[in-house]
Amino acid sequence: MQLQCAFAGERIGFASVDLDEIGIAAIGHQILPSKNLALFGLEKGFTRISQEKGPGPAWVQVVACDEENSSKDLWSEIYLQERADEIILQLRNENFGEEKHLMVVFFLKGEEFYLGKEKKTFELFEQYKGEALPISFGNDKKKFEIIPEFDTTMHVIPLAGGDHYWGANYLLAYDLLYYGKLYTFHIIS
Repeated sequence: MQLQCAFAGERIGFASVDLDEIGIAAIGHQILPSKNLALFGLEKGFTRISQEKGPGPAWVQVVACDEENSSKDLWSEIYLQERADEIILQLRNENFGEEKHLMVVFFLKGEEFYLGKEKKTFELFEQYKGEALPISFGNDKKKFEIIPEFDTTMHVIPLAGGDHYWGANYLLAYDLLYYGKLYTFHIIS
């Protein structure tokens, strides 16, 4: 499992995770409507580094977007901890201006998708919107599991893969409704 992070950039996610031909093509913040990729990603950020503890949390200004939907007052503290077969992702969002409907989205690359323990095959235009459940995705050889440690609404949208959305087959999104709250995910391979 290979974790890659970018805490500065424009309209990019803050992380991706690769495991051979499956993985998470991008993880980032999204302001609704989710179909508008101009409302996805980072604006700018910085990381605190401690010589005793190594990299600390990164504070990033989220969602590079157009002038109508400016979010210059929306920041997120991101903490990623990598272990042997697990990544712990923690987010705490702060909004110093007008409230926005914020989500964190994962662009998933994998042929199979499990919602809870049930294998899910999406029909044309079918989506899932409901309780945040553990999910897993991958292929017949390898799988990733994403486990949220909080209650919220989860969205799953099948994607085309190929050259679109970083080659992702699924968009997984979680509503982040409360500012100042710590949101924790476990990503297991």
